[in-house]
Amino acid sequence: MFLVNWFERLTTTPISGPPRLPEDLEREIFLLAALDDAQGTSIPSFLRVAKRTRLWLEPVLYRVMLLLDYRDNAKFIAHRLKTKPAQIWHDGPRHLFLALGDESTNVPVMLDLLVKCTELRNITFYPPDDHPRAFLPALDGMNALGKLSTELGALFDNSIASIDLSRSGFARITHLMLFDDLPSVSAADAEHLAGQLTLLPELTHLALAGGVEQHLLLTILAALSDERLRVLVNRRTDTRRRSVQMLYEDELSGVTDVRFVIMPFGLWVREWEQAARGMKDEFWVEAEGFVEDKRKRRIPADQFWTDASMTV
Repeated sequence: MFLVNWFERLTTTPISGPPRLPEDLEREIFLLAALDDAQGTSIPSFLRVAKRTRLWLEPVLYRVMLLLDYRDNAKFIAHRLKTKPAQIWHDGPRHLFLALGDESTNVPVMLDLLVKCTELRNITFYPPDDHPRAFLPALDGMNALGKLSTELGALFDNSIASIDLSRSGFARITHLMLFDDLPSVSAADAEHLAGQLTLLPELTHLALAGGVEQHLLLTILAALSDERLRVLVNRRTDTRRRSVQMLYEDELSGVTDVRFVIMPFGLWVREWEQAARGMKDEFWVEAEGFVEDKRKRRIPADQFWTDASMTV
């Protein structure tokens, strides 16, 4: 009898079904697989594995969001904002491209989204017209916003003079691209903008999209030292009118700071999405590498454009 009891104590109950990983390890594996899926095509399948995988991975579905005005995106995201728990919006979205047009009915949706997505790292935002300062409180609530591409004047009172970058929403910005209309900026506005940029304690990379005046570039470069600003990029759309070298010699030849770079500007939404999903480097990487090569004299000191075939 003793031997029987002893043997029973040594014998364990057989495992029924497939072996199970510890839940924290299982969660880590699913998260790594989801985040490694640049296109996000595998995530819906992962969600159907079990209730726990849906809880873990549903926020990842919203990690990169493109909301454009030519799709029915406003209704879609409005429904999701009402039906999904707050944790989804806190844990999920990290990259947001927000361009829902000027319809007043879309403004509450955009505000609700920005208020709930406080952990965004990277935003491209085209503010709707006629809603001055409406979005500033939502931006002030961001906890980790490092990259912003927007029309700054439209966020305030539709003017360069109204821009105030002392607000808390801009305190962590490291990479800033401006879509503001800058070709005819006055000397006073140039001084104001440069002064506001100095209020951004973390700013290291700045880009201006479209035409710019030489005096604006010089004012910004003078205000932000080498220790603070690594690159100043002017992104230009290809117009097939003249070479980029002719543009520089005709309009910008007084800008000789090694940090200045002229780069092409194509379909921004596609470029932004590919970078956000990790499918290609951001243009900032190329710009910084270009400046570094110039400092090491691998590129001629008088070349300020990354693509000699550009026409602008």
